[in-house]
Formats: sequence, C-alpha cells, structure tokens
Amino acid sequence: MIKECSLLLLALVGCNGSGGGTGPDGESGADAGSKPSLDAPTGSSPSGQLSFLDNGAQKTEIVLPTFAPNYLQSPDDFLQVIALQPINGAAGAFDFTLLATHPLAPGSFTCDGSDIVTVGHVRMAYNPAGDDTGQIPSDCTLTITQAPDASSMRFTGTFAGTIVTSKTGSHVITEGRFDVTALR
Repeated sequence: MIKECSLLLLALVGCNGSGGGTGPDGESGADAGSKPSLDAPTGSSPSGQLSFLDNGAQKTEIVLPTFAPNYLQSPDDFLQVIALQPINGAAGAFDFTLLATHPLAPGSFTCDGSDIVTVGHVRMAYNPAGDDTGQIPSDCTLTITQAPDASSMRFTGTFAGTIVTSKTGSHVITEGRFDVTALR
C-alpha cells in the first residue's frame, strides 16, 4: 500500500555479472575490478553504480535509480536505487529508498527501523545470497553529496550500516558510494 508519506520498497534480485573498466584512481585490469569506476553514466536512460564493503569484501552493482520530485503530489521527493546486476560477486542486491522534503538537497539521512519509508529517513535492504531476506537496519546512514539541479539529474553520495539477514547473518556495510543519473 502506498500512502502520501510512506512507501514500501520494491526490491529486485541481482543476476550474475562481471566487472572491468577503469577504477576511480585510474587503474585498469585486475585492479579496476577491486576499485570500480563510479563515474556518472551518460546518455538518456537512468543508470549508475554503487559500491560498498560487505564485511570487508568489495561489492559493486549496476543500479536503476528512480527520482520523483513532489512524489504523489506531495511536498516530498522520492529517490529509490535498485540493484540490477552485481559486477563482482555471484549474486545479491543492495537497495535503498529515501523520502525527503522537496527540494532534495545534500545532507544526511538515517534509518528509523521501519519497513515503511517516512519523510526524512532512508530504508536499506540487502539480499547477499540472492535468496535471502534482507532485514531492515535501524543503524544506517545515507549522505547525499550531490542532488539534482536545473542542469543535471545526477546524485552522488555515501552510505553505511548493518543489515542482519535471515540466512547469512550480519552484514556490516561500510565505504558505500553511489553515483547515479535519473531521468527528468
């Protein structure tokens, strides 16, 4: 059920994939796979990547961002980033949803431990095994460092938290970064 100030997260499970390209520090080849490039995508379709450490293991995922200013005719903005395909790792999906007061501006947002997204809070979910249920963390932070403006629909930021899943236990998520571009 979708309410004006709440939304349930719709998560997709990732598929098998492989990485490559140039890393953020200019590396290429094997080094780039451990430090994936998070350069903003170009073109006319929504896209991007996120990367993070899961209990110290590097993970990178291709994601689909959705951004809706004044979501459902409310005074709030909605941002959702859903993992489509892991670049390194056999399976898994990391997702987050944010509902914030319009206009979305750089700043930090925390989880509130709820399955329903409330204004000013973020909801994170993680399905590391591809068949695991990601639990809702109560100790997570998402920081928006670049928000969309008149010239760009690019979002950048960082995230961290702990998510306990039913099959694979506790996942300490650190050094999370995202760089995505949504459609206007």
